[in-house]
Amino acid sequence: MKSLHYPDAERVVALEHPDFAVVALCLHWLFSRFDTGVQVPEDISTQKKRVEFLSTIGQSLWNNFHIKLDLVALYSADSAAVPELIRLASLLQSATQIAPEASAEEIIPSLPAERIGEIKRLASELKTLSEALPSLLQQELSLREDRERALSAEVDMRAVQEQIVAATLEAQQQLATTQQDIAELQERERGLSAALERRRAEVQSAAQRLEALSATRPARAAEADALRARLQELFDEYHQATRNMEWLKAQLKHLQAGDAVLAEDSQRKLQKLRAEVQEAETRMLAGQGRIEQHSSDSGSESGGDSDADVSSFTLSPPGSSGDVSTPARGSVVMMSQRVATPLTHRPGYADDF
Repeated sequence: MKSLHYPDAERVVALEHPDFAVVALCLHWLFSRFDTGVQVPEDISTQKKRVEFLSTIGQSLWNNFHIKLDLVALYSADSAAVPELIRLASLLQSATQIAPEASAEEIIPSLPAERIGEIKRLASELKTLSEALPSLLQQELSLREDRERALSAEVDMRAVQEQIVAATLEAQQQLATTQQDIAELQERERGLSAALERRRAEVQSAAQRLEALSATRPARAAEADALRARLQELFDEYHQATRNMEWLKAQLKHLQAGDAVLAEDSQRKLQKLRAEVQEAETRMLAGQGRIEQHSSDSGSESGGDSDADVSSFTLSPPGSSGDVSTPARGSVVMMSQRVATPLTHRPGYADDF
């Protein structure tokens, strides 16, 4: 205790009379050096609180360091409690002596890489469980009464035995069914393995045959290559002829469209010329009528001698001198007939104009 720098070591050694306060103070001081993080109640005024004090320390040391204390000897607080305190002090003293002399590698053993990954996984799992622990502890308060009630209730051993027997029979049936399924699967596996071996042999022989056929050249391979080249040439010629045919069709459509435009233009010109000829004929007929009227008026005044003069009178074309005659009227009628005749029935019409 002196090596651990306990302030009142003499009082602990000289425990001739029971003194629980001295034992509790020393035990609390030693327990704090273990650094368990457990809060120990400091009130030891009553018997119940003393028992709770010793139980908390003993349970914490057992859970964290697997150190089992004699709580009865400690509760007696006499010379019987001294060995328990000395045992804790010896553990702390040995730890303080080993720590400066040993290196970090000796204290902490080296771990393989796979163990480090497992430790990380366990640490994360521990963190998850610790987060869920408060909610589970809250449920414990509500489930404690039900658990105690279930444990304190009388159990019908015959009914329990019957349920156990029924569960055992059901498990045996499931085991037999599972074993039968396993046997069937093994049989199917053997059949599939044999079929797989046959297929593998067939594939291997087919691969060898393919390799042998690939190394040989067929008898008519050269002829087939020549025919293939000739087929390509014929296809090129056919493609070129098709393109030429399409181009010629396009040119023909273009020419037909131009001929249609020219035909429409010729038809318009023909209609215009026909209208002009009819108008000229009308004017000429109107002029002949006036001449005949004038001749009849002159004949009534001058008598029979004037009839010969009128009959010999001829109508000259415009721009010339002379009299109007019957041949001029005939020429006008002939011109009118020519204009009235369709273009398809007058092959020499283009030469007249």
